[in-house]
Amino acid sequence: MKLDNKLFLITIVIIAVVMSACAMTISIAALVMNSRAQQVEAQPTPEDTAQVEAQPTLEDTAQVEAQPTLEDTAQVESQPTPEDTAQVESQPTPKDTAQVEANVFSDPLDENLPAVIDVVNFSYHIEGEEIVAEMFLRDLPETMVFNQNQVPKGENNLEYKWGLYIDIDGNKDTGAPRSCSYLDTAIGTEYEMDAAYYAQRDEETVEDKLSNRVKCHVAEYTGPSGDCWGGLFFQRAKIIIKPDENKLIFRHEFPGATQNTKVYYQTAGRNEEYDLVFDVMD
Repeated sequence: MKLDNKLFLITIVIIAVVMSACAMTISIAALVMNSRAQQVEAQPTPEDTAQVEAQPTLEDTAQVEAQPTLEDTAQVESQPTPEDTAQVESQPTPKDTAQVEANVFSDPLDENLPAVIDVVNFSYHIEGEEIVAEMFLRDLPETMVFNQNQVPKGENNLEYKWGLYIDIDGNKDTGAPRSCSYLDTAIGTEYEMDAAYYAQRDEETVEDKLSNRVKCHVAEYTGPSGDCWGGLFFQRAKIIIKPDENKLIFRHEFPGATQNTKVYYQTAGRNEEYDLVFDVMD
């Protein structure tokens, strides 16, 4: 009977230990499952991941805000750059183009003429009422000979001349007649502009710069009686002498000058026999 009681007590203890162990196992299993459940809840779903990836960062936001819209792009494209602005400002208007349109004429070389009066190219343009003409010569040396002994010192003492005749209205039927010029150059013109030198009776032959010997003057036609160009006002005109380019540049304002105004050249000098010879515009 005592043995049976001991066995019973032992059996009870074993059962209690087993039950306690089972309870502990169940508790541990519950803790593990609870922990796994929390981890699963913390992991994002594919949808959450897409949303997270779609959310812009601060840097992305700045880039998005900096990107121009189509409207902004159109405005930017339509705004001229400084280079475009400069090009637009430098483009002449039709009025400007008309004012500076050049008239260019070529003249074949003439070996029978002194090189200093042989015109090879002539051009002019009109800016407002100012006429700017360029005359290219076969040769224009730094110095020239003046007061040559063979040149008469009387009335016909013209030694060199580089001249322009201005037909203000472009009409040959108005202005100076044939009798007012050595040749036909002056017919229909209202102004004469020239740089000329006349041999001086009381001076010796000298070699000098052209700029020291000639001045450019302007005369206005006043009528056929007497000296066609006499009794009128003489004005100084601007002449630029460029021997290194064989070029003379004339500039002067003429009242009433327009794009219809015509300009003709006429030069004069002495040949080897010291006869007066001319180069005129055809």
